[in-house]
Amino acid sequence: MKLITYLQGADPRPGLALSATVGIDVLAANSSLPANWHALFGNLAPVREINETHASRLGEMEALRLGGQRLPLPFVDLTQVTLLAPVILPSKIICVGLNYRDHAEEQNKPLPPRPMLFSKASTCLQAPGLP
Repeated sequence: MKLITYLQGADPRPGLALSATVGIDVLAANSSLPANWHALFGNLAPVREINETHASRLGEMEALRLGGQRLPLPFVDLTQVTLLAPVILPSKIICVGLNYRDHAEEQNKPLPPRPMLFSKASTCLQAPGLP
């Protein structure tokens, strides 16, 4: 499940990316849910249900999009929206260093016995394609 936030008009909306080009508008799928990821994190079960319910239609939505048709809600053509940082203004960012064997090997470092954790400033989070 890949979390996204995108602009609809001037308003950020929580969504799920099914592919690089097709997403799901979480609020269009379930209008009773809160309108931001901070509130949604308290109970992700309904978001997982949205993903499970709609993910099987990805091929159908890709075909509609490639055919030039508008996607029906709750689907979103991600090539037609502005993607923002996945979570706007996170309270903290915790990273795991050397969490993949290949990553450790490419840095000529031994694989640590436990994951190395470190933090990043929340201001370092950027929207896709930005520096």
